[in-house]
Amino acid sequence: MRILVAESDTALGTFLQRGFDAEDYVVDLTTDGEEAKLMAQQREYAAAILDVNLPTPGILDVVREVRTRRQHLPILVLSNRTRPEDRVQVLD
Repeated sequence: MRILVAESDTALGTFLQRGFDAEDYVVDLTTDGEEAKLMAQQREYAAAILDVNLPTPGILDVVREVRTRRQHLPILVLSNRTRPEDRVQVLD
């Protein structure tokens, strides 16, 4: 299975990649929102893990793009934000 990991913190992204690699997943890792959008267009993924702090374009643009092309793709959004409004915005 292939997983897309888009994480702005390279140490955390590498940690996630190593963990999934150990479980025999293929991981495509990026630190850039635009690259995440392109990767989602070019490949089939079993899941996507997206960081809310991705640089331009922001996480909302990435989620919208991925969701329009892959409606049933499971997406896990990583966030350090605690305001309910921020969480609701991403879920919408």
